[in-house]
Amino acid sequence: MTTLVNPIPFNERLRSIPGFFGIRLEEEPKFYVLLKDEQKQIRKYSPFILAQTFVRGNYEIAMNEGFLRLANYIFGSNTDKEKISMTNPVLQGKSKHLVSTSPVLHEQKSDGWMMSFILPSKYKMDHVPRPIMSNIEIVKVPSLVVASLRYPGKNSEIKIAEKSQELLSWLESRGEYECLSEPRCAQYDAPFVLPFLRRNEIQITVKEIPRNIRIQ
Repeated sequence: MTTLVNPIPFNERLRSIPGFFGIRLEEEPKFYVLLKDEQKQIRKYSPFILAQTFVRGNYEIAMNEGFLRLANYIFGSNTDKEKISMTNPVLQGKSKHLVSTSPVLHEQKSDGWMMSFILPSKYKMDHVPRPIMSNIEIVKVPSLVVASLRYPGKNSEIKIAEKSQELLSWLESRGEYECLSEPRCAQYDAPFVLPFLRRNEIQITVKEIPRNIRIQ
């Protein structure tokens, strides 16, 4: 397992205290809502940049290892030795094409999990500090449309699968959007946050189906 070169700084630990009560101070990627149906939304996101890493193994092992790798990167293990601010959410999924913007045909399910941190909006692709570790990739994500389902509580592989199916069923029932990615989990809170205050989402990249060919 990866060992952090730089432990999480004390000031970052202090900043995390409001999160215990469900108060989030971290930057989030910009979007506007196209459609809302209770806890489900269709959103249009502005472009953003991801730092992502793939870890083989079950959910618990992969999430712990993935977080350590990415935390190591943003807290100084990069070519500029720069500390990068945390943002929300942390993305997790079993697909190696975590935030696809075009259909991925016949993709085989992976034997691990991809974890991604969204980098602060101040960074441009040409000026992002590069990871020292080769198993972390920097990816630019263009503007995209996302279907989301929000839910509270503690995450598990089973719960992610259940909520993913709920969102897929909702999309299928509407017949307005084509899925362009596998479901991914967006986690907005640290593990120490009270479970009923945690914000989790399932997200799927989608595109609108032209009206003349929509399923009725």
